[in-house]
Amino acid sequence: MALGSSLLASAARALGALETCPACLSAPAGEAGVCEPCRAWLEAAVVSSPPPVGTTCWLGPYAGPWERLVTALKHRGARRLGGLLGRLVALRTSGWGPAPDLVTAVPASPRRLDERGFDQAAVLAAEAARALGLAYRPTLARSRLSLSQKRLSRSARAANAEDAFRATGRVRGRALLVDDVLTTGATARACAAALLTAGAQEVRVAVVARTVRGAAAPRGPC
Repeated sequence: MALGSSLLASAARALGALETCPACLSAPAGEAGVCEPCRAWLEAAVVSSPPPVGTTCWLGPYAGPWERLVTALKHRGARRLGGLLGRLVALRTSGWGPAPDLVTAVPASPRRLDERGFDQAAVLAAEAARALGLAYRPTLARSRLSLSQKRLSRSARAANAEDAFRATGRVRGRALLVDDVLTTGATARACAAALLTAGAQEVRVAVVARTVRGAAAPRGPC
């Protein structure tokens, strides 16, 4: 069993060496799913960001390297990027107010689960929880089928997300809610409302990228 696991790990590393880094689109990707210069740049960008304020934080704008990383994770099967991005979420949220009691995720729709074979937000949340030394709990579920938010207007997103989520049980203490992208915030607000209704004391939201109008795409090291 140990030999088999070692061979699989070696094969994964070899395959990763053949892939192009999705952050810079030029250098070969390393074990983390990006090249080493991009990994160091992403970590430095998170560390140098101003401390989070309020109840929502993100790693960067949904543009440039951050957009490409999310796209690779969600639409190109680059699941291992969830490990890197989840650890960066943990780095960003460490020390952000009172420590949460649990980490949870915005649940993917059944259709997206079928398409991707995994829930990208759950992967991010589980890795962030592991890095923070906290419990990950999938506390939310879709209470009804809803349309994809991608092409909806701001008002339509809010109406579409309303009552679309429910907690699967009682929630106690402070919750950190993780997702990949924040656009209008309608989905995050609906999930936070469901958690608060289920007993959460506080809900904070952390995402990889946030859509910001007019934001310049950050340039990486490569």
